[in-house]
Amino acid sequence: MKRDKLAEIAKLEAQRCFHGNVMGLESNIEPIINLFPKWT
Repeated sequence: MKRDKLAEIAKLEAQRCFHGNVMGLESNIEPIINLFPKWT
């Protein structure tokens, strides 16, 4: 059951439309960027 639920969540996340600053739209990739360590 847990694998099925995790797979469903992963599928939904993969279908989300994340983008940077394109076509006059504000970027919405901050939630993904925050998952990575900060680079210096």
